Amino acid sequence: MNRLASLLTAAFLGCAIPQAVASPTPAEPGKASPRPSPAPRPASSPREPVTVARNAPAIIQLIKQAKSEGNADAPADPKVPTVDETVTQIPLGGQCGFAGCSSSTLVAFTYRTRGANTATRTVLAMVSCEAVAKIPCTAVPAEVRATGGANATQ
Repeated sequence: MNRLASLLTAAFLGCAIPQAVASPTPAEPGKASPRPSPAPRPASSPREPVTVARNAPAIIQLIKQAKSEGNADAPADPKVPTVDETVTQIPLGGQCGFAGCSSSTLVAFTYRTRGANTATRTVLAMVSCEAVAKIPCTAVPAEVRATGGANATQ
């Protein structure tokens, strides 16, 4: 009895599998198959801190200087980048009210040269956005200073 049950189960499963697996229909000869859509690009809003910092004239100048420091060891192929960029955003504060939200963000652009003797240069930008969206955000160069303690005088 068990053998008959297992044979019937195997026959039933053997018949069910070909029915469950359907072969894809071939594309019609005159039609192109649908192309996959590209990944969406990140939105660049006029209030986005990295976009604001990249468009500020003072920050543009500092970024150009930081990138040009890596050109001393430039390879023969100008298409090969000599400096790697890393962008970090650090939200410092903000407040939301009836008119909208204000924010202060520190944006750090870090440039590191390639090769054996790597150098790192960081450009800091303080981006401030008012609560009212009609007022454009501002970006100014920022710097890090030591405060108090024994190491402050060195």
